[in-house]
Amino acid sequence: MKAFLSSFLLFVAQGVLGDPGTSFLVTLPQTMVDKNPSCSLNVVPTNSSGEVEGDVTTLSTAPFVMDVHFTVKPGEDFSLVMSNNKQIIPLGILVSDMTMEISTKAEVTLVVVNLAGSNGDAYTAIPVNQLGTDYYAVAGKKMNEETASILTVSAPYDDTEVNVTLPKRRSNTDNGDKPFLLQGVTYFIDDVISVRLNRLQTLQLQTSLDLTGTRVTSSKPVSVLSGQNRTNLSGSGCSSHILEQMPPVVNWAKTFILVHLPNQTAGEYYRFITKEPMTTVTIGGAGTGIEEGSGGGGGLLGDAGGPSQPGFVPDQDESSASENPTVAPAPDSDAGEETHVLKIQNAGEFAEFDLTAGKFMYVVADKPILVAQYTREQVRIGDTFLKDPGDPSLLVLSGLEHALDVYRFSIVAVPEKDLYVVLTARQQDVSLLRVNGQVLSSRNVSWDPVMGASDYVVGHVVLTQADMPCTLGFEGGPKFNAHVYYAGQCECWAMSLTHGQPQPQDPVSSCPTSSHSAGDGIDNDCDGSIDEEPCCVDLATELTKSTTFTEITNFRRRAENITPLKARNKIGCGVTCVRMTGCWGVNYALKDPGGDNCELLMGRGMGLVATAGWGFQSMLSLSTYKN
Repeated sequence: MKAFLSSFLLFVAQGVLGDPGTSFLVTLPQTMVDKNPSCSLNVVPTNSSGEVEGDVTTLSTAPFVMDVHFTVKPGEDFSLVMSNNKQIIPLGILVSDMTMEISTKAEVTLVVVNLAGSNGDAYTAIPVNQLGTDYYAVAGKKMNEETASILTVSAPYDDTEVNVTLPKRRSNTDNGDKPFLLQGVTYFIDDVISVRLNRLQTLQLQTSLDLTGTRVTSSKPVSVLSGQNRTNLSGSGCSSHILEQMPPVVNWAKTFILVHLPNQTAGEYYRFITKEPMTTVTIGGAGTGIEEGSGGGGGLLGDAGGPSQPGFVPDQDESSASENPTVAPAPDSDAGEETHVLKIQNAGEFAEFDLTAGKFMYVVADKPILVAQYTREQVRIGDTFLKDPGDPSLLVLSGLEHALDVYRFSIVAVPEKDLYVVLTARQQDVSLLRVNGQVLSSRNVSWDPVMGASDYVVGHVVLTQADMPCTLGFEGGPKFNAHVYYAGQCECWAMSLTHGQPQPQDPVSSCPTSSHSAGDGIDNDCDGSIDEEPCCVDLATELTKSTTFTEITNFRRRAENITPLKARNKIGCGVTCVRMTGCWGVNYALKDPGGDNCELLMGRGMGLVATAGWGFQSMLSLSTYKN
């Protein structure tokens, strides 16, 4: 049975394990569809013998004030539906008070659906006590004019300092060169955005830049969401909002099994994001006897190693992964199977992979990674839908290290859409798995092998509203991974049922410095940039090129490190900068201030602020400040 209130979300109470908690933060980013939202919240008591009380509240300054109390009786779940546009954070780059807090007197799990029309996605929320202070975001390619990346950061505590480091330029045609304004500061690509949030405030960024690899750090734990407001993977067909809650980096894992939406023939697109330099990702095997691209099937997407993906390098050393002692061996890997090796050079960069439908592949990384899955859209010609149901959705894949023995959740199942749970388990354990206490043999589940891990299998179970609330597995039983997909005509939601737990952390890899040589293609001084060192620039030539640098008057650039000094003039200020390792720009006084008239800028940029009497000049040959 189910009790209903009118308002949007999808709130799920945890049976025993998963992502259980008693306090959650929820925000609903803009989906780019001018329709009222239709979200839902399903609550299932963990203890079936007692009632659970809870509240959904906001600040009194929120655009839509909420103060909802609910009680869930034993054996029932609870749904809260939200349908007011004021509950959605508006378009743009801003700090909003529209943050909801869900608190309960017993542990629950929360599934959030951000939906307007058929434009939506779902995710399992991370409770406040499992939030962290270090994250990387995932978004996606800009496939059409209206596509914008979304990033939200929500604070459960007052006086939380948040720093958002935007990704570096990935190509000369990167879609993120347009500056944007936040609280009086103009920010550019590769900047660090610094804001201070109080309890239940949310920072939202929306930009044409692909925010994948954006780093979020904070002085206190925060909740981070990322995705895109509306997109597709092919540039045609059905489009949708994609959204996922990011797990903190301490939860990242090293071993995974790539899965896909059941009954899909288009396959899935994956991104692998790293937090450490020189990370090796092996797909389909243990990293021995590897020939890149062997066996056909899943292929690499994008310009591998090209200017649009500077962080991706196909591996040419067949033994490099197996020789690294931190690489976990693939369980019972079969020789001769298709295998791919990807290397990611720098923290926050990513590699891409296309998983062919019908294949399930083992993945092992030598350092912790975040794995993002993007479901593909249904092909549409005019009003005619072709091939598989579904549209884009975003899911953070749970690692094998995150496997649990039991999950409990609830979701409102719509008859014309298909609801699946995809299970990844050891072959020896499948006979012990349960759905609501019933063995899976009663569901006619078929199991597929995993390439590179012959002792693992993947199967899916079709669920209906009669299965809600749903319990998978049982306490003390075998551990397995579970991902939920909800697909219909031009619609798909996808979510993991857990974001994992903190993992043992390896020592952070150091970047070895090396001597400078122009054109060597190496980040010699370990600052994340290649060939920007003073050795590699003809200072005299660069300084005399009036079109090389863009000057901005009556503005002052902020940076992580600023060195003030007295220079003879603007040229002297610039010459001092280009002679100093790591200096990428200067602020100079337009008139003699009677003291220091030059500021050397180093570290990451932190925005541009209007300041009369000063000017900013970039020392970079490819300025990001050109309009």
